[in-house]
Amino acid sequence: MYEIKKQIYLDLSKTQKSALCNYLRALVKKSPDLSVDEIWESFAADEKYYLELNCSRFEFLAELIDEDCFKADTLKYLKECKKYYDYKEKQRPIIEANKEFEKKKRKFLQEVKMSKEAPTKKQLYYYDRLCKKYNIEKIELNSKLEARNEIDKIITEHAPKRYDYLEEDELIMLIQDIVKILTDSGIESNEANVEVKLLIEHFAGFSLTDILMGKKLTDDKLKIVEEKAILRAKSHQPIQYIIGQADFMGEKFIVNPSVLIPRDETELLVRQAVEIIKQNKYSQVLDMCTGSGCIACMIAKLSDAKVIGADVSTDALHVAFSNMEKFELFNKASFRKSDLFSKIREEEKFDLIVSNPPYIPPKLKETIQKEVTFEPDLALYTTDEKGLEFYEKITLDAKKFLNDGGYLMFELGLGQSRDVAEIMDKNGFKEIKVLKDLANIDRVVLGR
Repeated sequence: MYEIKKQIYLDLSKTQKSALCNYLRALVKKSPDLSVDEIWESFAADEKYYLELNCSRFEFLAELIDEDCFKADTLKYLKECKKYYDYKEKQRPIIEANKEFEKKKRKFLQEVKMSKEAPTKKQLYYYDRLCKKYNIEKIELNSKLEARNEIDKIITEHAPKRYDYLEEDELIMLIQDIVKILTDSGIESNEANVEVKLLIEHFAGFSLTDILMGKKLTDDKLKIVEEKAILRAKSHQPIQYIIGQADFMGEKFIVNPSVLIPRDETELLVRQAVEIIKQNKYSQVLDMCTGSGCIACMIAKLSDAKVIGADVSTDALHVAFSNMEKFELFNKASFRKSDLFSKIREEEKFDLIVSNPPYIPPKLKETIQKEVTFEPDLALYTTDEKGLEFYEKITLDAKKFLNDGGYLMFELGLGQSRDVAEIMDKNGFKEIKVLKDLANIDRVVLGR
């Protein structure tokens, strides 16, 4: 494929060519049953649609998409990609068999080596703790292998919640100094333990189980973890920005200071949206103020609907595009730069509009938690005293873009449910409901 890339798209910049080729290659990989012509037709049709809507990430294709030379170059590259992935698929059984053989070989050699080495102090310590905890008579352990097998046996029989137990005992024992860096800065102990675990997994590539079973962190990796913990302690920058990702609904989303960090509370909005989509067989959804795209991506991932995410921030949209690509939601989730509905055409209609808009009034800015100050003001604060500015603006125009009977759904700030419900009622929405989260706080309002 490398040789072909040098021969095509000669009028594009290196960056443009790379982005386009990566996207085309991903299309081929995820569509093994489609022919090259079918992939081209789908790609061309989608790009023309997105270019028309001003939401394509390949804006440079506007003048090229209908050119014969562009089609010829694209077909040439698609054929090469198809050839490559077809070959890989044919070779898969052989490759998998070789991998399995090498895996067994490495395991055997490792166990031979472990059988000749004395147990580590960490293994003996942990074995002793397990025996005391579960009232088991200890035996003499003569090798690393025997120690590992005995520990695994006890855990399998007595400790199904293995991971929690390791975190409680071994993390504090092995890297307590790094945990102390965080707790000394005012971070609560349990939170500090979790954050150090994330730092180790992300920057050192080690799980706590790896450390426990005798794998050692090198000095340079441990130093990186310590440096990041010091950064977290001194600045109080959110751990999600430091590692560049945040957990949401069981997935890891790319984040940076251009977007809000996804909150667990937002899961209620997504779950309710997906339920409504499935019940009514909806197909078109708009996520207003999309930010990282976590809402749009999860709705697209959990339903058959196509979702457009709109945001005024170019930097936020770059993150949203990256998340769409990460979860391979091509042609299911797309993103558009738009100041609310300014770039949404009136002829575009949606079955559901969802939004987690800015809702913090400016008077609360001085009292906000230190970590929150790292998040973008544009996504947090309103200009009015009650934090209702965006609820009012979105609700005012939403009816123009909703199909008959379509839903409007918002995530709510604290104490805003009555005001937002009244705004929706005044703008003609019916069947208005307020849903509470697990903390019994009004979290979502919806109407149609």
